[in-house]
Amino acid sequence: MPPRACGWSDKALVSANDRIVEQLSFDYSRSNDDVGELRAAMTSVVKQFFGAIEIQTTGVVPVTLRPEEWHFMQVLKSFARGFVLSSPLVGMSERSEERAIQITFRGLERWIHESEKAGHGRLPEPLESFLPPSGELRVRTLVRDGAETIPTLTSESRRAIADYLCTLTDGQCRALARWMAGVDTPGVGALI
Repeated sequence: MPPRACGWSDKALVSANDRIVEQLSFDYSRSNDDVGELRAAMTSVVKQFFGAIEIQTTGVVPVTLRPEEWHFMQVLKSFARGFVLSSPLVGMSERSEERAIQITFRGLERWIHESEKAGHGRLPEPLESFLPPSGELRVRTLVRDGAETIPTLTSESRRAIADYLCTLTDGQCRALARWMAGVDTPGVGALI
């Protein structure tokens, strides 16, 4: 249950629930018409939220929603947590996406290190432009127990990888993860 804030009211909560049932309830069969109807309904809800924003010049919270919309949002959030975010399919998708990001991140780390060893950069843009200049602060050598030297990327280089990953769409990140894992190989046309 959400915290009792913004003038919490059980009556307003019931009213918000009724509004959601009225605005967002319809038979959904994943047809194009149903997808369009859902998209239109959600667009309407988002517009309601924007129209309900109140900006305060005094007080602790400078931006709030009118109480009716705040309660509406709390009911939507509880539906999302209970029926969408907790579903096994969403969990599977999240784990898969997390793994794709890990594979891509580790693959790019290796790529940067190997391009530094080879003395030439063949890294994708804009990753190359995010990195410090070649040879400068990209890779450092760690010494473990005084015997083994282990090269690792600097925090600046890791940050560049994270920034680069943020520029990718979900589809681009999935494709890059598949390439990094060797599951797929990109054709020349995909790289141009």
